[in-house]
Amino acid sequence: MHPFEWDIEGNVVLALPGFARLFGLPPDEPLTYQAAVARIHPDDRARVDAAYQEAVRTRRTYEQEYRVVLPDGAIRCILARGEVVFDDEERPRVLAGVVLDITRRKEAELALAQREAELSDSERRFRVLADAMPQMVWTTLPDGHYDYFNQRWYDFTGVPEGSTYDDKWAALFHPDDRDRLWARWRHSLRTGEPYEIECRLRHRSGEYHWVLGRALPLWNEHGAIERWFGTCTDIHDLKQAQEALAKNEEFTSRLLSSTDDCITVLDLEGRLRFMNEGGMRVMEVGDFRAIEGSHWSRFWSGPTALQAMDAIEAACAGGTGRFQGVCPTLAGTPKWWDVLVTSIKGPDGRPERLLWISRDVTERKRAEDRIAETLERYRLAARATNDVIWDWNALTDHVLWNEAMQAVFGYAPEEVEPSRQWWMDHIRPEDRDRVEREIRAAIDGPSSHVALEYRFQKADGSYAVVFDRGFLLRDPNGDAVRAIGAMFDITERKRLEDQQALISRELHHRIKNTLTMAQALISSTARHARTIAEFQQAVSARITLLAKTQELLIERDRCGASIRDILKFEMEPYDGKAEQRLRFDGPDVRLPSEPAVTFAMAVHELTTNAVKYGALSIPTGHVDVDWSVEVRRGKRKLTFEWRERDGPPVRKPDRQGFGSVLLKRVLARQLDGEVEMDFAPDGLKVRIAATLPDRPVPPR
Repeated sequence: MHPFEWDIEGNVVLALPGFARLFGLPPDEPLTYQAAVARIHPDDRARVDAAYQEAVRTRRTYEQEYRVVLPDGAIRCILARGEVVFDDEERPRVLAGVVLDITRRKEAELALAQREAELSDSERRFRVLADAMPQMVWTTLPDGHYDYFNQRWYDFTGVPEGSTYDDKWAALFHPDDRDRLWARWRHSLRTGEPYEIECRLRHRSGEYHWVLGRALPLWNEHGAIERWFGTCTDIHDLKQAQEALAKNEEFTSRLLSSTDDCITVLDLEGRLRFMNEGGMRVMEVGDFRAIEGSHWSRFWSGPTALQAMDAIEAACAGGTGRFQGVCPTLAGTPKWWDVLVTSIKGPDGRPERLLWISRDVTERKRAEDRIAETLERYRLAARATNDVIWDWNALTDHVLWNEAMQAVFGYAPEEVEPSRQWWMDHIRPEDRDRVEREIRAAIDGPSSHVALEYRFQKADGSYAVVFDRGFLLRDPNGDAVRAIGAMFDITERKRLEDQQALISRELHHRIKNTLTMAQALISSTARHARTIAEFQQAVSARITLLAKTQELLIERDRCGASIRDILKFEMEPYDGKAEQRLRFDGPDVRLPSEPAVTFAMAVHELTTNAVKYGALSIPTGHVDVDWSVEVRRGKRKLTFEWRERDGPPVRKPDRQGFGSVLLKRVLARQLDGEVEMDFAPDGLKVRIAATLPDRPVPPR
């Protein structure tokens, strides 16, 4: 909390240094209202100013929440409260108040909203199960605000669906029960204790029926209540049975036989004296006489037995005991029971017997367990995968992402906006229209699947190639209301595919060129050999050198290669010993493996063209190669020059061949340089200007 005073007339803000740090302002400079307002998010400034003007006009407390944009672009959420102080002439003089950093609270609210959205699918299943239950099921938010009633509630009360939210449900209860009901509910909301009450609820017939209302809180891992789950059970028949029991046990027995609840009567010592027919069915009791007089402890064990004992003690004292636990039937079938124990009072008002009512809630417990298991399975599956999973609500345009968004693309959770527009904005502009069209076609079409390939911007600004596959959920009208899918980063696969295509093209081209070079090599050797043995030896040596060059291109030695070695491997087979047709001059410069391979390919193309059409195609031709390195602006700059002379006249080719493409595009891009080609009549000239790595590659 940071107090401040703004002198409106002097336009000076008096505050502790923490106030300036909160707004990202220099702590050693005078604070002004304009400097603080300049930090407020542009979308919030008009609202903040309007609130201040309203406070001046009405003299009410000024209170606003707004966002502050820090110099590094970070967003901080602020809560400001203050009072405008007026002078004797009713002029506003000072705005005094405090500001609080509520960023964490806002982030927590956003995380909670995201979590609730993730649970929406499980909640849909929960609602299906809840509608199948015989009880009236309802849920509330932590503050007690009702947000769900199952169909059984509306069937029982006969009111229109959705009409009992915002505390309107209270009007359905008997006026004599409302104060007691509200007091008990507020107590549970305040303490977190389970809620339980018997009261009268208006039936659709207009009559009031007794119901048993119960609610339990759902606690999160931080010890806070996330939601209340409650039920209203129609116990009207049970209430009538209790009243009739005092008058006529025979009538009570016939009445109780119509329910599937296990209704038993115990004496004050806890021994069985009566069990209704429905109870005998659910407890799988063939003959009640076999268990009549048995103590209740025969059927319960473990922690549940202690709960049963507490419930009996409460009933013996004139109150009501309630618990849930597992107890097998007489045939050994394990079941969950919801147990209510109350006293049957005599004419003197003191308990004479105990009424023990057990309802089989096994299916309900299984449904609750399935819901919890589904939620946990979905949470673990989303965290375990390395794929970026997304969940888009087409009605609200809200998008949820799993944690892989940070691991794969580098975005922290607070950097990801939960909207489809943020998603589209991070698709490469060249791909965006196509992606929009394909998504719209999938939504408007009959298919439930959509598969896309596009480039997605990562947090560092680079683009990843992704394969995006999704599944559309449609409503009964066939309209898409939701889509769930996963994004796979296939950048490396695409790079390998492109590299494979280039290698395939080069291999095809190189096979043809190799055959041409071999033919030229043999012809050149034959012209100078004086004997067959000399011819055989020279051809063998030059073919070996040619093979070494091919090995350099294929293996891509990780240690790189020197420019001089590349030239020797490629060109020495064409250098006559007597004529000295080749000249190399330059320092020892080594290139990393990938640029070295490309450079060797370029030299190979230049050599092949010289052998086919240029200076090396006739015995009198020569090739001069010079290179140098100099440091400019902290960068090592390479200049490489290839000059052919004394060859046949040169004519500029009609089309650009593979060698020209390799030089001007691939080599220039890899070495961050430029390539110039001059098809002069007296001989081809090639000049390459490139940037070398900061650290030279160590020699092998």
